[in-house]
Amino acid sequence: MLKYNNVHCTGRVQYIRYFRNNNSLLIVLSLYEPKWGGDRYADYPNIYMEGEMAEKYRSRIKRGDYLTVIGYVEEKEIMTNIGNDLFRRTVGPVIIPYTDMVFEDFGHENVNIVHAAGTVTRVYKNPDQGKKFYIINLRTQVEVDGEKKDAVLRVTHFDLDMALEPQVGDYLVFSGTMRTKNNTDDNGRPYKLSSIVAKSVSIIRKEE
Repeated sequence: MLKYNNVHCTGRVQYIRYFRNNNSLLIVLSLYEPKWGGDRYADYPNIYMEGEMAEKYRSRIKRGDYLTVIGYVEEKEIMTNIGNDLFRRTVGPVIIPYTDMVFEDFGHENVNIVHAAGTVTRVYKNPDQGKKFYIINLRTQVEVDGEKKDAVLRVTHFDLDMALEPQVGDYLVFSGTMRTKNNTDDNGRPYKLSSIVAKSVSIIRKEE
């Protein structure tokens, strides 16, 4: 079955840092979405570039710019900012832009959409009352500069009835968003924990 992985985000650049040691660029976008009660979700997805793309945008993009990025998401270990120019090594979902799919000042309306489909490789189930959800590892596929490669995602799906019951080997399709949660490390320092939350989910059971 078809495996794919696409993300589209538009937001304002909150943070940008170039790492000379491996010629990479980390950009943090700030996205705001309305929710019930008049409040807003505040999310801060990480965008990661390497090589020629990092060189191209390191001096062009500045804090406060509006940026639109179209690419794919995968779990990656990167250095993320925890404030006051301090960094910690974290593993989480990172947006990797496709070549020529970074647009400056393309629009000011926040966009936060993830679509993906792939094979379930691992499932964690939390049936506790009030916190019923699954964490699903999904092997997707992307095409980068003409070459296909696997990209693994870790997806959270909240399910009040715990009725989805995904199994390893199932084929899963979802539509969701990048989400950010404030957290604290063992030393009491705050940091932002990123995740992908699947809202609409469809599943095809593996053949026995």
